[in-house]
Amino acid sequence: MSGKKGAIVSDGRRFLRVLAGIIGGALGALAAVFGSLVVRLMIGRALVAREERRHGETKLSPFGEVQHLSVLPLVDYLAAESDLATEPGVSYLVKADDTLILMDLGLNMRGEHPSPLMRNMQHLGVSPEDIDMVFISYLGADHTGGPDGHELRFSRGPVHLRPVPVFVPGPAQASTDNPEPYVEVVAEPRVLAPGIASTGPMKRAHFLGGTSAEQSLAINVRDKGIVLIVGCGHQRVPRVLRRARELFDEPIHAVIGGLHLPVGETAAEAGRRTEVHPSEPARQTADERDLDEAVEAIEAAHPALVAVSPHDSSELSLERFRSVFGDKYVEMKVGEEIVVQDGHRVR
Repeated sequence: MSGKKGAIVSDGRRFLRVLAGIIGGALGALAAVFGSLVVRLMIGRALVAREERRHGETKLSPFGEVQHLSVLPLVDYLAAESDLATEPGVSYLVKADDTLILMDLGLNMRGEHPSPLMRNMQHLGVSPEDIDMVFISYLGADHTGGPDGHELRFSRGPVHLRPVPVFVPGPAQASTDNPEPYVEVVAEPRVLAPGIASTGPMKRAHFLGGTSAEQSLAINVRDKGIVLIVGCGHQRVPRVLRRARELFDEPIHAVIGGLHLPVGETAAEAGRRTEVHPSEPARQTADERDLDEAVEAIEAAHPALVAVSPHDSSELSLERFRSVFGDKYVEMKVGEEIVVQDGHRVR
């Protein structure tokens, strides 16, 4: 009997040793993976910092000006009327004098034809054939027409477009449905047309996803200054404004678009977002510190107009901007045109 007990004890100890070995091996593997991710993040940040220093030596001013400018949200999370489609994607129609810019292509999460973008354009009286250039801020599915962020889709079927340039912040290709527009990769800050420029791609290192690049549109409005139109804001507001100060001598007149501030979001708000790009192990998404830094950076620029997209920012963040900027703040909704300067309508 005692022999059986001894065998059981021996087997139990052997099992515990094996289990401890398995657990130890698993923990070691996890530690190695975590360590490699941290090293990759550090390398990514070093590369981003080096690129920031290089672009900090660039100056684009003077680069011309435009007399009239307006921004019409074509795709976003909120709409001015029920007949307009909404979704967790982004697209803006930017009118700069006689130049019509389509900025981003929405998400088309159901793969429809016509897409929400095309339906809204038709409802608002905008013809795809009138577009002079396409500007893609960020190669994410919610900005390129989905489902692949590196394939540009206006809809899940043919759309009549002219052979216009599509300015992208990284490698991308036109869909076979719409081969007419030709892709141009923007590798650094550059002037796209008189008074219209790209800030150049700004990279951000992510803890789990390598690096991503995003460019913003900068338009110099006569007697006003630079209007920054931001697509998603992964590169963070202080960096965008710092890049603008380095590139342009003109003051910042307005900041419009997505700022990526899903701070304190509810479950419903989280469900509408299509992706999260964590930058640090302990900061999986934007927090109060990011919101404070964004508000303070914009306040320091003394803009006359601020409009934040609900695409990737929580109601808490939007309310902060409303309360801080008061009459300078403009709600962004599909179908409501934001007029920066046009005759007597000026913001």
